[in-house]
Amino acid sequence: MTNKTQHPLHLLGLQESGGAQLLDKDGFATPLQARSPGQSADSIKVPPSVKVKASIYFEGEAAKAQKVRLWGREFPVATVTAATPKP
Repeated sequence: MTNKTQHPLHLLGLQESGGAQLLDKDGFATPLQARSPGQSADSIKVPPSVKVKASIYFEGEAAKAQKVRLWGREFPVATVTAATPKP
């Protein structure tokens, strides 16, 4: 995530209210894994004028993934790989 502003960004509600969801090819939504090691908390803080890498892990089958929905915006999943959370 890139913050091009001079102010910090706080992205809230990843787990609450479906802030982050994985959508499969059949249209089903898959929630984030609860308390997965290495996963960002329910929010991501991005300092001014920097990029931040954040990991989120979803339940479900990686091979069926089609889109990721973040706060109502959908992004296509081009290549699917199953990732294991790192402690």
